[in-house]
Amino acid sequence: MEQNISHILLSEEQIQTRVKELATELSREYAGKDPVFVGVLKGVVMFFGDMVKRINIPCQIDFMWISS
Repeated sequence: MEQNISHILLSEEQIQTRVKELATELSREYAGKDPVFVGVLKGVVMFFGDMVKRINIPCQIDFMWISS
């Protein structure tokens, strides 16, 4: 698969930095509330897992499977 990639747009480090920023923003915005974070399956699992484990407030997570 890597041989089919012509160039990388964002490094893994850049992506992880942004994921941490998003988790911090969500933690701040939803502090004191009871948020449920919902990921849409097929493609979100790795990103969603990385983000949710960095959220530092009580929350619930769920997934949806939808089709077009």
